[in-house]
Amino acid sequence: LFVCYIGIKIILSAANISISTAPVEHIIIPNFKDGFLLQWLNPKAWLACVSGITMFTSIENPQSLPIFIIIYFFTCYACLFFWGFCGDKFSVVLNQGNRLKYFNILMGAFLILSALLILIDFF
Repeated sequence: LFVCYIGIKIILSAANISISTAPVEHIIIPNFKDGFLLQWLNPKAWLACVSGITMFTSIENPQSLPIFIIIYFFTCYACLFFWGFCGDKFSVVLNQGNRLKYFNILMGAFLILSALLILIDFF
């Protein structure tokens, strides 16, 4: 129900992207190192990592843990790069006309639909 509530909030959210016009010397722009280190504080990433370790490694096969760690590390950072790149490009595309409004409606509807499908499957 909470996920449906978030989907409704996304659908009804204000569709605007605001870009600050403050002088550059007052804006702190995070660099690559900051983003890289920030991922180590991400609780969702830790939960996914612990879940992956329990599913894809075993005591009987000790070399599976370093293999999992290497694959997980590079996969996560490749996805983060792709997410950042797409976010940068989509902000330009969605800042024209009503595109952001329609995008919010579509994403909120997908979120509600996925939550309802999980509920239907559960019961």
